Amino acid sequence: MKRHLKLCTSLLAFFFMVFLLSACGTSLEKPTGLEDLEFEQEELADEEQLEETQVLATDGVADTLEGESTEVPDALQTEQEQADPQEQATAVPNDKQQNKTSEAESAGTKQPASKPVVDQKKPSTTTPVPPATPPAEKPVEKEKQPESKSNAITYSIVISSTEIPLEATEMEITDGDTVLKALIAITKEKKIQMDYRGGQGATAYVEGIDNVYEFDRGQGSGWMYRVNGIFPDRGAGVVPLYAGDIVEWMYTTNLGVDIDANLEPFRR
Repeated sequence: MKRHLKLCTSLLAFFFMVFLLSACGTSLEKPTGLEDLEFEQEELADEEQLEETQVLATDGVADTLEGESTEVPDALQTEQEQADPQEQATAVPNDKQQNKTSEAESAGTKQPASKPVVDQKKPSTTTPVPPATPPAEKPVEKEKQPESKSNAITYSIVISSTEIPLEATEMEITDGDTVLKALIAITKEKKIQMDYRGGQGATAYVEGIDNVYEFDRGQGSGWMYRVNGIFPDRGAGVVPLYAGDIVEWMYTTNLGVDIDANLEPFRR
């Protein structure tokens, strides 16, 4: 019974409290206009808080990122030290050099200025190249003339301007040769017909050459000779010849007048 009474009393108390709360709620109700203003204020406050939280969040993220970028974990540092011992070894002398230079600058020690390097130009051993000289012009070679023989003379036979059995030709003689001996030798060599009488001395007389005889072209026609431009007054068998002489046998049709033959003493 006691338990039932306690339950009843507790239920009554509960309902009584509910009634009181509902009554208080109705009495405490506010006008709608005020509620709207409060609701807007609350929304503005909420938005400001959201912005502040966003700003704080971004600042925090940036700080954390900076911290992560600057602070290297100890494990990574140890791995880098183990992986790059050579780089550290090479970096040490550079650090020492930097420390030395910084100490020298802080102490204010003035290092002696390096002397300017003077380029000592050695005298050039190359000899100056002389200007190129144009090639010397070769002298114009003269036409080589046939060497004259030691005992050579010039011999020719002319009948007229259109009949020349033997043009001027060099021939060799020996000491003591006469005009007649040279005539016999050259006509024999050149195969020219020649006829004479009276022997080969003072009485020798040439009758015909190349089949043209005396009196063939008139009473005053016949053969005459001259040596170096002179018509000798003696026969061809006694006039001696010397090296360099020019002997010409000529046919006259008027006792020598047509060829200007004036007999003169010669080599007596």
